[in-house]
Amino acid sequence: MKNYKKKRHQRTSFFNPNHGDIKNAINKYLNNGGKITKITVDEQNYKDFLSLRELPSAADEFLNGN
Repeated sequence: MKNYKKKRHQRTSFFNPNHGDIKNAINKYLNNGGKITKITVDEQNYKDFLSLRELPSAADEFLNGN
C-alpha cells in the first residue's frame, strides 16, 4: 500500500484594504468613466419611511442600509 499524505488546507487570507488601496480603486473607477454621487439623507424621507412601516426593526434596517 502506498502512503498518502493528507493535503493541508491553505488558509485563505482576507482582503483588508488600506487607504492607499481605496484611493487607487477610486482613481481607477473614475478614470474608466465612473461617476460618484453623494447621497444625502433627508429628514423628511426618513419620516415618510417610518409612516409606511409600523415595526421599529424596519427603521433599524433603514438606518443600517439593509
